[in-house]
Amino acid sequence: MPLQQRICFLLKIILFSNLKQQIMNKRLNYKNEMFWTTLNVLLKYKPVWEIIPVIVLLVAEFTKLLEKIKETAMIAGVSLTGVTGEKNATLEDLHTVLFEFTSALAAFAHRTNNFELLSQVDFPESHLDGLRQSEVIRLAEKVIVWANENLTALADYDITAADVTELKSITTLFSNALPSADVSMAERKAANERLPLEIAETEELLKKQMDKLMVKQRRKNPEFYSAYDNSREVHNYGVRHEKKEEGTTDDKPKI
Repeated sequence: MPLQQRICFLLKIILFSNLKQQIMNKRLNYKNEMFWTTLNVLLKYKPVWEIIPVIVLLVAEFTKLLEKIKETAMIAGVSLTGVTGEKNATLEDLHTVLFEFTSALAAFAHRTNNFELLSQVDFPESHLDGLRQSEVIRLAEKVIVWANENLTALADYDITAADVTELKSITTLFSNALPSADVSMAERKAANERLPLEIAETEELLKKQMDKLMVKQRRKNPEFYSAYDNSREVHNYGVRHEKKEEGTTDDKPKI
């Protein structure tokens, strides 16, 4: 096979592999999002099930599995969305607050002729889009230092200690959500292999145990049952389904 054909063949394999991984990650993301929604429903209706020992045990196991999935996803470098009960700082969140600070600092630096500071913070918002995530974090950490050094004067520019605390919090949350640079390729590969297995284990716990225990709640606590049932529906947007023949039923995991 000529060299050019071999190169084209290898490129097709790489592109197919990347596409396959993207589809898998999307499906895992849908599942993970559904899991966190289900957990939120369970916590909301805790007074209903906390008197049932097996459900109490299952909720504890379910919660541990979700934390395990989150840790594995971080090692694997896979971004999974979900409702974790805490604020998830995104790059967009950090960009927004960071640019508010750099703009105020730029105005302050112009007015006080602080040209050294001005050279660090006077740039258009689009500049942040061109930075790597690690560079955005380092810039945010520097901005926090500059803001604290000039906090009294910055009060006139509508920058307060509370604003600095917010920037610090968003920077920390975003930084913690990034995969560690110390993770080896072998560890990342192993985590990528574990992730779908952990998702499947969590789905099995719900499908084979929790869902079955919810059946009795259909008559006893219909509001709770309906909320739980709705949370267990997985809408695989972007995944192509074959058109079903007339008379067949949907495959969504109803209780």
